[in-house]
Amino acid sequence: MLLIVLYNGADPWNAARTLDDLIEPVPPVLSEYRPQQVYRVFLPKRLPGVKFESLADLHEVHDMLSNRVESWTEQWKREGLEQGRQETRYLLARQARHRFGPAVAAQAEPLLTAIANPLQLADLGDALLSCADGTAWLHVFHQERSASTTGNEHP
Repeated sequence: MLLIVLYNGADPWNAARTLDDLIEPVPPVLSEYRPQQVYRVFLPKRLPGVKFESLADLHEVHDMLSNRVESWTEQWKREGLEQGRQETRYLLARQARHRFGPAVAAQAEPLLTAIANPLQLADLGDALLSCADGTAWLHVFHQERSASTTGNEHP
């Protein structure tokens, strides 16, 4: 029997390559009774152009993917949140341009870029609707900035 491990994890393969490596040494008189088994490890990332067509039939695929799903989910979540913040920043700059003119929007864009907290962006959106002019709205930026540096920002 030939065991094959198809490993496509993020970290380099560092597990034992034989069953013998996993068992404590025994006196020479008992060595013939120790189980012996060797398996091959294939690293698809190091085999460009090679396709493994029957991946769906291998049990190792489930283990390999279960190890990565958690990190993928967290990465997608971070990317999605950042994309939402970027879209919010764009929308606020666009609305500021329409409401207060291009000069205020140009001043606001770098300030918006520096804000990562979605609640602060929401507060700026509310202020954009209620401020009488662009100067008042830009003043809200400075209040938000000072609140974030003094720890008085939203949780």
